[in-house]
Amino acid sequence: MGMDATTFILEIVNFLVLLWLMTRFLYRPLQAAIAKRQQQDAEARQSLQAARAELEAQRAQLAAQQADQEGLRDAAHRQLAVEIEAERTRQLAKLDVELDAERARAEARLAARLAQQAQQQDVAAAQRAQTFLRGYLERLAGPELEQAIIRLFLADLAALPEERRSQLLGSAAAVIEVTSAYETAEPLRREVETALTVQLGTASGFRWQQEPALIAGLAVRLNGHLLEASLAKSLEAFHTSSLAPNQV
Repeated sequence: MGMDATTFILEIVNFLVLLWLMTRFLYRPLQAAIAKRQQQDAEARQSLQAARAELEAQRAQLAAQQADQEGLRDAAHRQLAVEIEAERTRQLAKLDVELDAERARAEARLAARLAQQAQQQDVAAAQRAQTFLRGYLERLAGPELEQAIIRLFLADLAALPEERRSQLLGSAAAVIEVTSAYETAEPLRREVETALTVQLGTASGFRWQQEPALIAGLAVRLNGHLLEASLAKSLEAFHTSSLAPNQV
C-alpha cells in the first residue's frame, strides 16, 4: 500500500507526540528515580564508609586499651612479684630471728640442764667425799686427837684479834656450855675455863657435856656466838667449799 505525504507527516507527528509523552511521563521520572537511587547509594556508601571508619577507630581504640591493659597487667605482675619477694624476704628474716631465739633458748636450757647435772654430780661427789672422810676421821678420832684439837683451840683463842675479842667480851651467859666429843680430863678443863675467863673478861660458871656428833673437838656456846674447833665443823666447811661455785 502506498504512503502519501499526509500520512508521512502524521506519522512524524505521532512519533513526536509519542516521544514527548515518553520524555515527559517516562524518561524524566525514570531519570529522577535513577538519580535518587544513585544519591541513596552514594549516601549509603558514605554511611558505610563512616561506619567503617568508626569501626576502625573503635578497633584502634580497643587495641590501644588492650595494650594499656597488657601494660597494666604486666606492671601489676611485676609489682606483685616484688611484693611477694619482699614478703618472702621478711618472713625468712622473721623465721631466722625466731630460729635464733629458739636456738638461744635451747642452748640456755641445755646449759642449765648441764649445770644442774654438774651441780648434782658435785653434790654427790662432795657427799661421797664427806662420807669417806667422816668414816676415816671417826676411825682416827679419840681422846688423844681431841686433846690435840683442844690445844689448837686454846692457841687460836689466845691469838684472837682485838676486834674479834671485843665482839666476844660480855657475851658469856650465866653458865657457859662447853661440849666435847669425849670426856675431857680435869686439868684440861681448867685450862679451857681459865682461857675463856681471860678472853671473855668474866668468871661465869661452866657446864660440860658430851656430843659424839663433834667426832673430836670442842664447842663453846655464848650469847650470839659459837666458838668451835672440831672435826665435824671441818667436815662441814669441806662440804660447803666443795659445793661453792667455781670462781675465775
